[in-house]
Amino acid sequence: MGLTMGHQSQGNLLADPDLPSAVAESVIVKQRFAGVVLVCRECEKRSSGPSKLKAKELQKEFKRNLGALRPVRVRIVQSGCLGMCPKKRIAVVAMAPGRPLCAAELRRAGEAEAVVAALQPLPTA
Repeated sequence: MGLTMGHQSQGNLLADPDLPSAVAESVIVKQRFAGVVLVCRECEKRSSGPSKLKAKELQKEFKRNLGALRPVRVRIVQSGCLGMCPKKRIAVVAMAPGRPLCAAELRRAGEAEAVVAALQPLPTA
């Protein structure tokens, strides 16, 4: 039984053996970027959050620093709470192809360079 239009209960969809291929064909889309940087916008709103650093400012700093990664397009997105909740810092998570997940707690916009360095492609031998 494949995906059909109309209302189905979630239990029926989970039991469907054809679901992975049907889902891949119907909902997975080609993206124009290979990596993503998530900047927590909730950190600046907390009373224990950074007093001078704003998520929007950090997002702009990432855009400036990511120019060196031209072969790899990276999307910078403000997100909800990432669950790290560092005091006086903003939580950032970055992912790029072939690189491990990078989580950071930034106090100043200039510290974004360290996260950008972690997104650099690995040298090929």
